[in-house]
Amino acid sequence: MGAGCVVATGCNEAALADVARRFDPRLRPVTLSGNEDEDGARMRRTAPDAIDCVLDILPPSVDARVARMAIMTVRPYGSAGVELPYPWIMRNGITIRGQWMYSPGAAVQLTRLVRSGLLALANYAITEFALDDTNDAVTHAAASVLPLYTEGGIFMPPYSQSAVGKEAVGRAYDMVVRELKFDVKFNIAEIVQMAPHWAFVRTNSAGSTLHHSTGKTTSEANQELFILKKGDDNKWRIARYSFSPTNPPSR
Repeated sequence: MGAGCVVATGCNEAALADVARRFDPRLRPVTLSGNEDEDGARMRRTAPDAIDCVLDILPPSVDARVARMAIMTVRPYGSAGVELPYPWIMRNGITIRGQWMYSPGAAVQLTRLVRSGLLALANYAITEFALDDTNDAVTHAAASVLPLYTEGGIFMPPYSQSAVGKEAVGRAYDMVVRELKFDVKFNIAEIVQMAPHWAFVRTNSAGSTLHHSTGKTTSEANQELFILKKGDDNKWRIARYSFSPTNPPSR
């Protein structure tokens, strides 16, 4: 927080461009190619000076090579938060610190950045809720998904009846958001446009899910199929969405 430059990496070029648009020029995106040597070199070239620190906030489902590649860009006596090859650590005097996502004081620091104007929120659609209005906040979060669907969109979750139409889809997502918190990564397996206004996307996802009713976290792995329809406004929306688990059922 408050860094002079942040090099943001990822595989989704469009998502990185959107993040760069929302922040000031201190944020510099780098799209990963999968080649560790080339990606590391591009990260070093993108940074205006030696890289001081790498923050690993990747979910467990991401290949460890991604974090390793980023760590190897750190200057001698820099700091990192993931496991590294022991000889390389010793030779470069790297300090390693384990931490879950962020420190307890990070929320306060983030608030100070917003108040100081260093973190502008003008590019985000923000809705505020009081602490006593948690249920309203959850309902709002579920409703934010609805613009992604067509008017006659259908959501087909496993072990459940299909939710037909936007109103039913909204109710289904409301139930999902209230019970589950996902920490998963999606990988696109294929994108096929079948006709001028129709396409399908097949994906796979893996990670973990927190069940609010029990407080337990379970492993998550699914395969998904999206049927997309292009509207008169030239925007693609979800006409059908179905997914099924790929992990074996618990006994």
